[in-house]
Amino acid sequence: MAEFRMRIDPRFSTRVISGYPHTGWQITNLNVQPNQRLTINAQGTCCWVPGSCAGPDGHGPVAPDSSYLAPGLKAMSLVGKIGNGAPFDVGSCLHLTCHDSGCLYLGYNDSRCDDNSGHYDVTILVDE
Repeated sequence: MAEFRMRIDPRFSTRVISGYPHTGWQITNLNVQPNQRLTINAQGTCCWVPGSCAGPDGHGPVAPDSSYLAPGLKAMSLVGKIGNGAPFDVGSCLHLTCHDSGCLYLGYNDSRCDDNSGHYDVTILVDE
């Protein structure tokens, strides 16, 4: 079993909407294959504004619009995707059997990120 570790930064941005930075996908450098099994564990706290914080399982309802990294998934949570595939909820713990091949990406499901703080520490276990 291989183990990978990374830190998710809620200020990381690869998108600009209306002149403001918005959260982006963070590369894990882990390329997965179909039928590969992953366990993703996360801990820590991210704040979307000072004093409003949550763990990897997020806060509140689903992200309402396309300004969020993964619309339709839980807001302010840890989310993932494989390659160009559809985003999925990760939260504090996910057991996943991969259906697609490609690079695993993780991210913080928020919109505008210039006021974010904190981090999630993530461990990915790969059953080879």
